[in-house]
Amino acid sequence: MRWQLYVFIVISVSLLAALWVVVKGYEELSRKYKELSDDFSKQTALITNQQARIQHLAELDTRHTEKLANDKTEIDVLRADVAAARRKLRIQATCPVRETPASGSVGNAGDPQLTEAARQDYYRLREMMAENERQTKYLQDYIKTQCQ
Repeated sequence: MRWQLYVFIVISVSLLAALWVVVKGYEELSRKYKELSDDFSKQTALITNQQARIQHLAELDTRHTEKLANDKTEIDVLRADVAAARRKLRIQATCPVRETPASGSVGNAGDPQLTEAARQDYYRLREMMAENERQTKYLQDYIKTQCQ
């Protein structure tokens, strides 16, 4: 009967030791679960924030792209109107005065006109100015909203 008591004690101590290991393991798993759950919540919040920023940037891009397209359309309308003689390009220019008087002829007394190449350069310059202005405004908006 004595050996049965020893067996009972050994089994009881073994069960208590196993229970202690299980409890400690559970506590460790519970702690790791809480850490992972907190990390997951933080990552979810970061992803949500990043998605909102991406959406805002898409809206910003769309708005500025539309404005640039409108500016280019306006320049194209100007180009077409000038080509169809509905509008005229007016330039402010002064002609250099010759030191020696010309013979009595007036020469070409018409309005000063741009050459075709100069006219195309003028349109391209306006397009470049519009693009530059839209890019600058886009970057300013980007800095205001994203670089806080």
